[in-house]
Amino acid sequence: MLARRSGCIVNISSLAGTTGTPFHVHYSAAKAGIIGLTKSLAKEIARHGVRINAVAPGWIDTPLGRQAEEYFARLTSRNRIVRPPLGVSGTPEDIAAACTYLASDEAGFVTGQVLSPNGGAWI
Repeated sequence: MLARRSGCIVNISSLAGTTGTPFHVHYSAAKAGIIGLTKSLAKEIARHGVRINAVAPGWIDTPLGRQAEEYFARLTSRNRIVRPPLGVSGTPEDIAAACTYLASDEAGFVTGQVLSPNGGAWI
């Protein structure tokens, strides 16, 4: 990418990296690190024509996500994770669409940003 003076990197973080999450301190810290890496590296490599952004999804309905939901419910005595204001869980396709946008020419002026498809959640 540097030699071609063109390219795009899309990192995957999590809403937990921006808000923190109880009982998953290590996960939140790792995802926050990805956000810091994204923002810092974007400033470093922009002069080479390479863009770097991150996607930080909120709750996404996947088998692993449902396992995490059950685990969280046991720890907090909640029946389910509180749904975001849109009232639905995100899908893998929602995240793919965000990544596709950031990798596209339409996002040619976007670098060092975190896009968080999360249904309006703030956790």
